[in-house]
Amino acid sequence: MNKIDLSIPSSHKLIQTKMENKVKKSEDYDLYYYDEFDAENNLVSKYIVKHTTSIYPPFSVYVEYQKFDVDGNLIEEKRV
Repeated sequence: MNKIDLSIPSSHKLIQTKMENKVKKSEDYDLYYYDEFDAENNLVSKYIVKHTTSIYPPFSVYVEYQKFDVDGNLIEEKRV
């Protein structure tokens, strides 16, 4: 997932702050945590990106994300 996928302006920075890997039932998923900063280095929003892979055939894969404001309120949720 990159700035274009998340519709982040090119003048903003996207910084990964954390990564987790978990296995739940028949899925293996990675959680990526990002902070978005504007051109003046102010925190604009936070993201959690979830990359999920089925551990059984046919090994389906999907990616979804959640966008939060600086106070932690959910702004957007989307599967891409």
